[in-house]
Amino acid sequence: MSSQPTENECRRRAPRIPFPAELKLTVGERTVDAIIRDLSPATEEEAGFIGIGLLHQEPLPLQTEIACECLTRSSVLSRRSTVLLTWSRHFGADGYLSGGMMVRQPERRPAASDTQTLLNGETLQLQVQSHSADK
Repeated sequence: MSSQPTENECRRRAPRIPFPAELKLTVGERTVDAIIRDLSPATEEEAGFIGIGLLHQEPLPLQTEIACECLTRSSVLSRRSTVLLTWSRHFGADGYLSGGMMVRQPERRPAASDTQTLLNGETLQLQVQSHSADK
């Protein structure tokens, strides 16, 4: 049995970083193409989770573990992971905007120096700023 975050733990505390990446989500026998709109690196107490915002054309279940395959080459995201959506909004012909958490594979956590290579060959640098108290 997997540990799932509570509703209060689903609010992102870290900044949202634009991070387009193509995903293939599997729900039962159905696959749904999606694009990550943004992500939020996990804080220490959220280790194992990464906050995500998704765009997709088909409805997806909430509070259900969804198998995820990242199709965009990225050192930031695992090739395979699990997504847990906590909210979704339908925008008619524009599709759905949903958000939740991606459960990363245990072998690797994204680092501030990670990069992502998009399908067009462009490389994005993930820039994470730590917030420390003013002295």
